[in-house]
Amino acid sequence: HPAAMGLILACRALGIRTIEVQHGQQGDYHGMYANWTKARPGGYTLLPDRFWCWGQQSADRINKWSRPSWPAQQAIVGGNPWMAWQIHQPGPPDEEAQLDTVFAHGKTHVLLALQPVEDALPPAIQQAIALSPPGIRWLIRFHPKMRGDSKAKILGRLQAMATRNFEMELSSALPLAGLLKRSDFVITLWSSVAYEALLFGAHPVIAHENGLKSFRSYIERGLFSYAGSAEDILTLLRQGKPEPVREEQPYIETREEVILETLRQAVS
Repeated sequence: HPAAMGLILACRALGIRTIEVQHGQQGDYHGMYANWTKARPGGYTLLPDRFWCWGQQSADRINKWSRPSWPAQQAIVGGNPWMAWQIHQPGPPDEEAQLDTVFAHGKTHVLLALQPVEDALPPAIQQAIALSPPGIRWLIRFHPKMRGDSKAKILGRLQAMATRNFEMELSSALPLAGLLKRSDFVITLWSSVAYEALLFGAHPVIAHENGLKSFRSYIERGLFSYAGSAEDILTLLRQGKPEPVREEQPYIETREEVILETLRQAVS
């Protein structure tokens, strides 16, 4: 991001430490964070001094190439304090009341986390929504960066369906954590919301080949499921939410003592 790089350059000139906080998946295919082939002592002047990462996997991926630059461009594990706080905290009463209207008793709730990509609602997912039995309720969440024309196109396709087993307005407006706490499944193409779903007990379903590549190890271990067709999606949903599988090493660190210790180190 050119503006952020300019800010970092100014901070270096003024002797101000810079720390970038992870905001999404930084996998093996992310050109900004993985598989750099050159690093130099002292690091690069346009990159932050520290990369605050959600977990050890993300930090290891950066440190694998950045080690020659240390202490500059070093990745540290600081977790996700916002998600960590929300795991155990109920939302405000008005938000909880709104969530009560979204989630119906006795139904399987599927949070569809759309992404700002060209085909945000591919035919397989659209068909799965159209063919879902009455016991499955879809909560369709638009990404904040989705533009008006893209949203309008998806709205038109949804409203043309014969079924009305979906909700869009509150699912897009309410905080993500509240939705994840109550959802049974989260379906995404390849968004890092899949990792966040694990924290709150919702089962992630990956519905795109890009996601199959990015999350292959999680799919192979049963932490995520992959469904490439409408039939695959509906089969998973009809079976009900599987028993949760524990991460051996959490992708997102949520222990308070780890977060606070990293914060102390980062500012010392």
